[in-house]
Amino acid sequence: MAGLTDRGTIPTVPGSSITTSTPEHGELASMMVHSIEVDPVCTGPYARPPKNGHFVVMDVSVKVAPQSTLSAAGNYYPSVSLRQGGFRAVDNDGNVTPGNDIIGNGYGCLPEEDTVPVDVNA
Repeated sequence: MAGLTDRGTIPTVPGSSITTSTPEHGELASMMVHSIEVDPVCTGPYARPPKNGHFVVMDVSVKVAPQSTLSAAGNYYPSVSLRQGGFRAVDNDGNVTPGNDIIGNGYGCLPEEDTVPVDVNA
């Protein structure tokens, strides 16, 4: 896993993988970034213009450990959350998107079947 930046973020580029693990239980979840596209053509039924200047789409795959491993590690939910609050965008000047504002008007840009679920099940 890449180290955290001084802002507490994990740099993510195509080909990178982000993993959550514990020494006792091993890998709990991982996300592989396949591609990142800025300003994709929105094809969703509820598409609106970007609130924060641009839309960014990441093509990712997510792998989650079995529920027994998650439970043994202290996560009693049968899934791993990919909610917007866990992501931040950082521009070239080091400005970080505030709080949950990363989604802007992004909801609806793509059809729901082309999006990762908010919670990925074990």
